[in-house]
Amino acid sequence: MLARQGAGMTTSTNATTHTNRLLRSAGTLARATRDAVIDLILPAVCAACGRAGAPACDDCLAELASGPTPVAPGVSALGRH
Repeated sequence: MLARQGAGMTTSTNATTHTNRLLRSAGTLARATRDAVIDLILPAVCAACGRAGAPACDDCLAELASGPTPVAPGVSALGRH
């Protein structure tokens, strides 16, 4: 009778261990998914220059606040960045 109880406990322990591993994996997947969605909505890099730290860095925000850059007619300002 003791051998059966021991074997049953081992099976139960294995099932618990397996369940715990699955839950940790699910938690890891949930955190990775959450982080990806946050990065998509609020990127960790500046959208204009690519500098890490914020969706828009202070330098680029200051440049935007200064207004449009004047260019000669027919010249594109897009090549500036």
